[in-house]
Amino acid sequence: MTCEISAIDDFLWYGFQPRGWGCPDVDLLKAIEDSIVNEPASEARGTGTELIDQGIQALKASFKDLDAPIHVVPLSGGLDSRAILCALVEAGLRRRTVAITLGEPGIHDFEIPKAVADQLSVDHTLLDLRGLPPSSEDLVSIARSGGMWVPIFATYFNRLVSKEFGSDAMYWSGFMGGELAGHHVAETPSPTWNTALARFAESRRFRRMRSVPLNSELYDPIRGLPQSPLLGDRSVEFDDQLDFALRQGCYIQRVLTNSELKWRFPFLESEWVSFIMRAPRELRIDMLLYRKILESSFPRAFSIATKGELQNALGARALRRMMRPLRFRGRFEVSSGSAFVNYVDMNREMREDTGYAAIVHDQIHDLESRDLLPWINIGGIWDAHRSGRANHEDVLQVLTSLEITLKICDEREL
Repeated sequence: MTCEISAIDDFLWYGFQPRGWGCPDVDLLKAIEDSIVNEPASEARGTGTELIDQGIQALKASFKDLDAPIHVVPLSGGLDSRAILCALVEAGLRRRTVAITLGEPGIHDFEIPKAVADQLSVDHTLLDLRGLPPSSEDLVSIARSGGMWVPIFATYFNRLVSKEFGSDAMYWSGFMGGELAGHHVAETPSPTWNTALARFAESRRFRRMRSVPLNSELYDPIRGLPQSPLLGDRSVEFDDQLDFALRQGCYIQRVLTNSELKWRFPFLESEWVSFIMRAPRELRIDMLLYRKILESSFPRAFSIATKGELQNALGARALRRMMRPLRFRGRFEVSSGSAFVNYVDMNREMREDTGYAAIVHDQIHDLESRDLLPWINIGGIWDAHRSGRANHEDVLQVLTSLEITLKICDEREL
């Protein structure tokens, strides 16, 4: 992977690199296709109850070969990691399983996992990221070992997991759980590849970076995407092909996992992929079938609020059951205005004189000194954020990540 301006432009748009350096991840996509096509057909049809029962069996079949001294589950406030933790406990591995949560007190991704681990009586390690800012050397080291062209702070946070438990543990990831289950499935699929490209380019622009034009004037976000379908048939919809091979394989997986460790991905086991991808499309929208399967499999654990559903519990008995999890507000402190952030409130950290602010300032100063991006007022973006006139947290994170990647490119050119 070179650091040409086209690669930089792609990164400034998407927050990851969709071409080169093993991208698109066609191997991941073909593995999913093989599970759909070659796995003995399961009857992903029938009544709602029958489908849920089939899904429960497919999910349980994905947890096998469980011999390890310790099983580590990075536990968030979402669905996938909670399902993994429940399955390991159900398999009789409670004493050999530990959950770990990264974040700061008061955010949902920190507080909700505490309630889940407590209910399941699982050992739970909590890392308060406010006191763990990285050094420049930390970030450069991570970029050298697979962390180029992805958000560097999120990658750093996830690498802290291995420092707690070492290389002998078995690590479990919910990677692709929600995505295969339909988290990003649109009401209407893209009828053509060009339609899918346009939809991907617009919907996958990195979060709030629309507020600041970071790309050069002639940049075309579609140009760097695959110009023809990645699979020869339509076993995987065009929109899913792009999401799975680009955003999931080239961004999410590289942020969440470290190739030097032993990782298990139960939602990529063929039994589960075959079932959920063959399920009726309307039941994948908004992960409807997946939610029902989890609620039926682990009803107590999934009565607890999830971050993604704004503190509402799963299930149709709405108000009465929703209010029980909301009582967690009385048991944990929820930070005003920042409860939905990921990991740590970088908006706040960059406005205050913290270790995070210092490293961001140093990296964007180095980036500005390169004079590679004359159309971006990097110093003005920093000043506007620090003064509170604007929230440029995501922009500043991406610029910091870009500078760390460029430092690795500099090393390789020597």
